[in-house]
Amino acid sequence: MDQINPEMERTDVAVVNGANDVVNPDAEENKSSPLYGMPIIKVHDQRAEEDRLAQGSPRAERAGASRAPARFASRRADAHLYAVRPTGADAVRDPILLRVVLFLPLLLSAATCDLPLAPSVNALLAELRARAGTLVEVQELPPWELGATHLQEVHLRSSSGLTVDARIRVPLEAGPGDRRAGVVLVGGAQTAWEATELLPDSTGQVLIAMQYPEPFEKAADGVWEGGATTFQRAAWDVPAMLMVLADYLATRPEVDPRKIVLIGVSFGGFFAPAAAAADTSFVNVALLYTGGDLRGLAAELASSRIDELPDAFTILASDLASLPIARLEPRLYVGRISPRPVLLVNGLRDERVPRASALALHNAARPPKDVLWLPTAHLEPGDTALIVELVDTAFARLPAFREP
Repeated sequence: MDQINPEMERTDVAVVNGANDVVNPDAEENKSSPLYGMPIIKVHDQRAEEDRLAQGSPRAERAGASRAPARFASRRADAHLYAVRPTGADAVRDPILLRVVLFLPLLLSAATCDLPLAPSVNALLAELRARAGTLVEVQELPPWELGATHLQEVHLRSSSGLTVDARIRVPLEAGPGDRRAGVVLVGGAQTAWEATELLPDSTGQVLIAMQYPEPFEKAADGVWEGGATTFQRAAWDVPAMLMVLADYLATRPEVDPRKIVLIGVSFGGFFAPAAAAADTSFVNVALLYTGGDLRGLAAELASSRIDELPDAFTILASDLASLPIARLEPRLYVGRISPRPVLLVNGLRDERVPRASALALHNAARPPKDVLWLPTAHLEPGDTALIVELVDTAFARLPAFREP
């Protein structure tokens, strides 16, 4: 209690699950209460009333073990949300609700993330640059052939201690002094460094993609380990890792360091704007089938999949789920890519990134920007025809691929 109470004054969200007596302000304010003098968690000291939300279970409205009235539940009641719980049997029978029950602890623990309340974007970019550091160690494993290219795994370490495992794809005919473009690809957590293998041989450019930090790799396989702080740190590492990849590409003899391009696709597009804003070595940026307004996107996805849950829960869950990567909100950074060109491509029938999310990102970007809508659903790794179309589009529209 001594550790958490000083934090309550700057807490926006408190989740109270049946802890009636230990959050009751009567312990401090009501001398006639049987609780008076008992140490409590001072949930009532949260930030300004209009800025906060306390969530409790319906049991929080009842008296606690002391039989003292649950004054916390009646105090400032407009700031409370009481969750509606399915019965245990219903939750077990319904796979969607069961999934929510299992995932809820991670969402709720996100409220404890050590995030600045109003971070300066300049400060965040400086923090990213410090995390990326400078490239100090490169380990290149033996390459193998794939079509007209060769693939090679590389292990990189920066001066900050950040490590990156990546896979690079180089045309077989490439040689020193070729001045080819170097392309950093960042797609979904399940695709990871295999993104280099999804593009056709005909690109003629040097491609590199990385493995995501371990918590994201495990989550992609359905294994959730660690709390929200673990995911927040891992998420914040991703743009710094992309910057390390750019540093490595600049050392490759086949690559022109003035022609390094960042392409963020789907989930990877959430991280790309921060990396590009922090690192001007990315001369062109393409953001494909991704969006902005992560809170709104999370709410949209939750409401479209979990019809049984009340709207209030959807809003709270989206807020909490967004907290670990709130500082990576793409709208904070995409405008700072200017005056470097940015290409934005979305699908008119995209069921994962709704139009509102795509438009939020488009509107935050500044010229020179090129916006393209395609009559497609969300991009999938196996959609070879669409991948080829996107590659052709990017190479035709981004200056780095056209300049000699």
